[in-house]
Amino acid sequence: MRISIPKDIAGGLKVLPEGPCRAAIEGVSVGKSKEGNPKATVRYVLLTELYKPEDQQTSIGERVLETFSLLPQALWNIGSFYKEATGENVPQGDYEDAELQETLEEGLKGTEWDLILETDLSPDGNEMTKVAERHLAK
Repeated sequence: MRISIPKDIAGGLKVLPEGPCRAAIEGVSVGKSKEGNPKATVRYVLLTELYKPEDQQTSIGERVLETFSLLPQALWNIGSFYKEATGENVPQGDYEDAELQETLEEGLKGTEWDLILETDLSPDGNEMTKVAERHLAK
């Protein structure tokens, strides 16, 4: 029997092939970046295959993250994303982290998106998969 161990077996997110795929939002978390700035991280789970059959692995069920800054000058980005998904603005108000996370998850969780994935370098120099484009699935 032959067993192949991928380089990222230790855990975390896989570096996935680039290209188009369908994904659903599994969850949203609100927290702080390494620099201490507020951020929201959207967690997608892939619903379509990116690998070729000869690769003998699957991308279905893998996760991809997309991060949105929650600094005042960048709130338009998460607001536009939320509005595309729900048809409504994020409800106005002052939120604690957990309250904003709950609000975002209520509107976004389960929505399906057509994504274009690309490989990029993380701030610490490691390859990572990033969402280059996204459109609400029709």
